[in-house]
Amino acid sequence: MKLIHICPACNKEHEVDSVPEPSQLCSNCKNFNAFIDLVKDQFKYGGQKYALNNERESTDVLFDKHGKNWLFGTVDKYTFRYKNLARERDLLKIACYMFITWLKRGFYIMDKGINDPAIDTNLETKNHNFPKFVEQANTYANIFEKTHYSTFYIEQISIILEKLSKSEWKDVNKYELFDIFYNAYKEWNKKYSNIEVHDTDTYSNKKNK
Repeated sequence: MKLIHICPACNKEHEVDSVPEPSQLCSNCKNFNAFIDLVKDQFKYGGQKYALNNERESTDVLFDKHGKNWLFGTVDKYTFRYKNLARERDLLKIACYMFITWLKRGFYIMDKGINDPAIDTNLETKNHNFPKFVEQANTYANIFEKTHYSTFYIEQISIILEKLSKSEWKDVNKYELFDIFYNAYKEWNKKYSNIEVHDTDTYSNKKNK
């Protein structure tokens, strides 16, 4: 006889075979938390690779030089590479860039974001605001599950990125960023949530002095 357990994270009912601990998470919430940890490792390592000073990173300079379409084009490059190579790290990079874009649009400062200029990022800003991003992305997940029925997650990411490239920076909204982030998670959850060793691109690498 199946039992019903309410996951304390998503507050949804799930069938279980035996009486669980009250704090036990459902498989989707456990997998989402694992994905979040991998994305966090990604931006922490990126903060070492691309740091310029305490205020800015290379991403900020490249954005200033080449505009927002450089950013969205870079992310779309990972969708093409993923189709060819199916590397887990590319999904993590896509998700990480959505967090960076969320920061640069200033959604952590104001709910509607900051139109101009694009906000500079650094590791301190990322660490401080990542929990807020995750909370908002997790809330959006409930909307995603009710409104998205396609399982072609990578194709959906590329479609949204093309739309963002054609939009003004001020018109880039956080829900499109969460949409891409959650599509990346859904693909990851389908392909990589049960593997033991993850392909993360966050190996130790000391910066040359």
